[in-house]
Amino acid sequence: LTSGYWQVPMEESSQEKPAFVIPGGGHFEFLRMPFGLTNAVPTFQRLMSVVLEGLLPLRCLVYLDDVLVIDSGFAPDSKKVEAISRYPTPKDLTELIKELSCIKEQLMSSPVLAFPEPNGDYILYTDASDVGVGAVLVQEDGEGEERVISYASKAFSGSEKNWTTTEKETYAVVWALQYFHPYVYGRKVVIYTDHKALKWLKNVKHPNGKLARWILKLEEYDYTIEHKPCNMMQHADALSRAPVNSIRISTLSWTELEETQNLDDDILLVRRWVLNGLRPDDKPKDSSPMLKALYNVFESLVVEKNVLCRKWIDKDGKETLQIVLPKLASPAILKDAHQQ
Repeated sequence: LTSGYWQVPMEESSQEKPAFVIPGGGHFEFLRMPFGLTNAVPTFQRLMSVVLEGLLPLRCLVYLDDVLVIDSGFAPDSKKVEAISRYPTPKDLTELIKELSCIKEQLMSSPVLAFPEPNGDYILYTDASDVGVGAVLVQEDGEGEERVISYASKAFSGSEKNWTTTEKETYAVVWALQYFHPYVYGRKVVIYTDHKALKWLKNVKHPNGKLARWILKLEEYDYTIEHKPCNMMQHADALSRAPVNSIRISTLSWTELEETQNLDDDILLVRRWVLNGLRPDDKPKDSSPMLKALYNVFESLVVEKNVLCRKWIDKDGKETLQIVLPKLASPAILKDAHQQ
């Protein structure tokens, strides 16, 4: 609904009717429907009825830009607690005791997710560790108690892990504001961090590189940065230290993978193609689903330690090698992953 009337193009024959002239500035005609036209209101109402066709009137009611959603009630968005629900499972007794202590602390302080107050200001806790960033968005209720609106966290990519502490902490602020943009844009936000150096962020004289880009992004928001000691930032700190653990396949070495691939005719054939740097122009007749798939992604295939792999770029731009698993090895590897 952003600039709703402007979503409606004007008929070419009608563009001259709401035209206007600026003295010394020229003649202007609207290409999109402006406010104030006699038929603008019913036209926009018809547009909204078309957009919500199939939902009216059982699921929602609409009058211009006011949409009433009909449902059985309210429920928190699962994405808001995803950073908590996906928190890594403790791997040993020490981590288990730590998690139980954390749960006990949280139960005593009773941080329950609350619905945001649209006209209220926000408090944002951010923190960065060596492995990622964490953020907690809260608002104060009528009694001055902080109520959690949403949690968020993100793991660092390989290159991001090499940033300085100040760069990581600054990125945590930028990322959190952009992540919570629908809530905090146009509202006052007090940002709490345990990194004192960030208090000078608004006063940097000659920023350059990524710091300049980050400061430019921050200009979109009405924020102030305050320092809090780390012992008062445990929720954001815990989220920043929760990396997503990848499954380690411990049962097969490179040599064993090579031997297993040698038992698969399709992989053997494609591996020869890759080593020779040449793929047949025509797909082999009566080929298996595996061979068809490898034929289609030939440009991304490589041979590493005599094992056929596929190069894959994740969303952070990090290059990863995916081992092409022969069909015979899949059950064993799936079982190993499940047991881990």
